[in-house]
Formats: sequence, structure tokens, C-alpha cells
Amino acid sequence: MKNGLQSSSSGRSLSIDAFRGLTIFVMVFVNQLAGVAGMPQWLQHMPADADAMSFVDVVFPAFLFIVGMSLPLAMRQRRARGDTGWLLWRHVLVRTLGLLVFGVFMVNAESGYSERHMPISIALWSLLFYAAAFCVWLDDGGHETSARRWRRGSAPTSTATRSSASWPT
Repeated sequence: MKNGLQSSSSGRSLSIDAFRGLTIFVMVFVNQLAGVAGMPQWLQHMPADADAMSFVDVVFPAFLFIVGMSLPLAMRQRRARGDTGWLLWRHVLVRTLGLLVFGVFMVNAESGYSERHMPISIALWSLLFYAAAFCVWLDDGGHETSARRWRRGSAPTSTATRSSASWPT
């Protein structure tokens, strides 16, 4: 990207990062408005039988668009770091599985649990889960590339150890 859209320090596309940030901000904003009485129509989903779209109805397509824009760039960056073939796909599969597990925990923290059977409150459990998930997700393994950690075999072990050690009992 030699068109001025790339940050000189990190090599990331500033326009994609800005659009992704805006999309996530709007996603959180409109999710907080769901169910609030008295909102103007443009801040509500249009009915299924309406031949129209509102501002809220554009958020998910914008999210899918930015994911589609980001994936090829992320794959190119992983290849530049040395990931090829199976290592590249393993990273995609592990990341996908991690996001699915993260989503299951997020959804189940909203309802479907019995605090009476839990040794800690759901709020504390959620806070501990998010803290543990971010620690596992953001660990850079001492500035090693993922490919090197996978070749050494330490990434799955260290991730599983950190995940189980942070699991509330």
C-alpha cells in the first residue's frame, strides 16, 4: 500500500483501522439502544416486511465488509512473518475457535445461569473471564512470531495452561 493509507510505524492501513473502529463503536452504540422506548425510527431496525433500511440495519453489513477487507491483509502479514500452509490455517482455526468460545461465554453470561449454584457472582465471573481471555489472546510469547511458537510446540501448551489456570472454580 503505497497510497498514503498505511501507518509508517506499524504497517497497518489507517483507513481500514478507522472504519473498523467506527463500525465497532456504532455496533456497541446501537446494541445499547435496543429496547429503549421512544427512539426515533432511524435508530431502530426496520420491520421485516418494510422495503427500507435504517442506520441500524447497515451496521452488520459494514462489519462484514470490514472483515472481508481485513482478511487478505492479515493473511499477507502472516505470510510475511513466515507462516505458510498448515501454520497459516492452524492460526485461522485456533482464532476461529477462540472467538466461538468467547462468544459462547459472552452469551451465557447474560442469562441461563443460576447464581445460587455459583461460588461467585456472575459479574465477577464475567470480569475474571474477560481478563483471562484478554491475557491469553494478547500474549505475544516474548515477541516471538506465532509460527515459531507453533514449531516449538509451546503455544498450545502455554495457552491451555494459562486458560486452565485462570478458570474460576
